[in-house]
Parts: sequence; C-alpha cells; structure tokens
Amino acid sequence: CHPVNRWPYASGADDEVIPSTLILIHSICSLSLLSNNFIQIIILSWRKESEYLNDTLLWCMKNDVRFASMYLNPTDPCTKAEVFKRDKLLELKERYDILGVFDDDPDVAIACKDLGIPSFLFASNQD
Repeated sequence: CHPVNRWPYASGADDEVIPSTLILIHSICSLSLLSNNFIQIIILSWRKESEYLNDTLLWCMKNDVRFASMYLNPTDPCTKAEVFKRDKLLELKERYDILGVFDDDPDVAIACKDLGIPSFLFASNQD
C-alpha cells in the first residue's frame, strides 16, 4: 500500500501545483494574517511523516504557505485518510474551535460532517 500522488504536489517540493488550489490556500492564509492569527491554519496530511515531512515543509516554504501546526500520518500509510484525519480532528476539537476543513477527499468530508465540523470539498489533481 502506497500513498497516491495527491494535492498539493505529486511527491516533492519542486512539483507543480494547481493554481486555483494555491489561490485557495493563500486566501485562507490571508484570513489568518488579517485576524492577527486569531484564525490559525493547521495542516493535516495523510502522507507518511517519515517519508514526506521535509518535502511538505519545503513545498510550504516555496509557496509561501504559512501555518500554525502541521500533522502528518506518523504510522502506517495504509490507514485510510479519513480515519487518520478524523482521529486527529477529534484531538484538535478539544483545543480549538474548528471553523472548517478544506479537503479533496469526499470520505474526509463525510467524517467532518459526522464530527459536526464544516467541510469544503475541492477538486484535486488526481486522475
């Protein structure tokens, strides 16, 4: 079982991104800045931490994506994305008022609905 190449990049920090996706990310970052960081951006990625943490951090730096925290999958990449993200969102709900989740996976959107968290589904660059 291997992670599928998904948004925001295929596998490395130099990969291309869908321009509309980057516009969405920068818009959310702007909200954070305008709110004096009252709105914090937390990145949840299903990618395996030991393999993709450095690439993900480099990609964020290269594309000027600012965030308060980042959580990658520390365990088995065969764990479904919605399971990993649901479990992490349950933890985060204890510390934060989560305003919304942006994801390209319909199963993650369903998990968010089950948790009472608004979710916004957008298209990915996946075939």
